Amino acid sequence: MRLERGRSLPLAAFAPEALPKAPARARHVVATFTPEPGSAPLHIERRVPARSAWESLAHPQPLDAEPPMLRITAGADPVALGEPFRDQLRDTWIRTAAPADQEVPWIFVSPSGARHRVLASYDEPYRWRVEFLPDEVGPWSYHWSQQFTDSELESPVGRFDVIARELGPVLQNLARLAARAGERGTPRDGELQTRFRRQLAMLERAGMSLMSSSRWRSEDGARLRAATGGVRAALGAPAPDPIPRVPDMPPEWAGSGDE
Repeated sequence: MRLERGRSLPLAAFAPEALPKAPARARHVVATFTPEPGSAPLHIERRVPARSAWESLAHPQPLDAEPPMLRITAGADPVALGEPFRDQLRDTWIRTAAPADQEVPWIFVSPSGARHRVLASYDEPYRWRVEFLPDEVGPWSYHWSQQFTDSELESPVGRFDVIARELGPVLQNLARLAARAGERGTPRDGELQTRFRRQLAMLERAGMSLMSSSRWRSEDGARLRAATGGVRAALGAPAPDPIPRVPDMPPEWAGSGDE
């Protein structure tokens, strides 16, 4: 079975008593996967009914008496669309200025190639925290840099995937995209339009992944179609009119039946 990047799959819950017996202090659970070459990384999370938040199982988590809900997502360190990415840096070797005066810029690169620069905020002791709200679905990359000593240091490239979990954030980002694409003076071709079209394709695909056949025919489906149509209109390429559904004409050889 293959899981498309950005999709999630619920897994059957397991009961703690089904696991091998271990001392109470060692009763933790962790899950890792080795994906096939060329496929998306896999990320597994759990949610205990008594707690609402999903927890990553990439690091050991204590077992609960109540069986947890599990889900697996194809993507690196997934972040839900509409929620911020958070991370931090800690370093005590500071030579060029006081820690509170240091700048630690983070560069985020979106799936469409847009670059965002965010300065981390200093949080004592010797810790810099960053919070960034991604606005595109798909794989992102990032890195940070600092000059705490005479030589500037740049981090390795990190990666995370933005996943659509709910329809609301998809519609909100489609509305923002339509507003940006429809701004006066926005060119109708070129690199920016290519970027807008790619964002539309990713958001539309994300919205469709949340649709069942019945939901597509409901008000939610109508809102998604209207939102994507609004972006296309702003881009100067509105969706064509629906093809009318009429009965097929009988073939010529069938005759009229009067002969």
